[in-house]
Amino acid sequence: NEWKVSDAYIVTPDGEKICKFADNNLHLLGYSIPFKGRIPLSELKNHLYTLPEQPDAIPYITSYYKERWGFCLTHQQYDSLVETIATVAQTAPKGSIEFSKQSVSQYLSGIHIGGVRKGDRPMVLIQGTRFLVGDIIQPETGLKFDGIRDGRLAFRDSHGIIYLKSF
Repeated sequence: NEWKVSDAYIVTPDGEKICKFADNNLHLLGYSIPFKGRIPLSELKNHLYTLPEQPDAIPYITSYYKERWGFCLTHQQYDSLVETIATVAQTAPKGSIEFSKQSVSQYLSGIHIGGVRKGDRPMVLIQGTRFLVGDIIQPETGLKFDGIRDGRLAFRDSHGIIYLKSF
């Protein structure tokens, strides 16, 4: 697959963009799959790569054979991150929409819905984790909980495709 990057960065809670691909292409994990969303720092850290033994260096890491997304940064930058929700925008087209649809459908068919709250602030309990509208439930495809439609749970992937699941 050809790998093209439009833009990639992380936005801190105070609005600062860090790990900008435009500043240094090493910041983006090579062959990273697309991801865009808001996630807690604790989850974001699973997608960050550093060299603790060289705290000023940005590592060069690729993921050609494994579907994943991530950013590389100095260990000093990593240590300065504040525990909060981070916004990640990363567009690196790899794979097709059909592949994404297949992955999402497979994921949704295997999840356990533990509870649903309807009303003004819909919520769903999936595999024991609470998700509100707009929360990402599957980072690999950017799948978000989109609310309740026609009595079914609605999810939207990074391509804007909506999936409905009965509960």
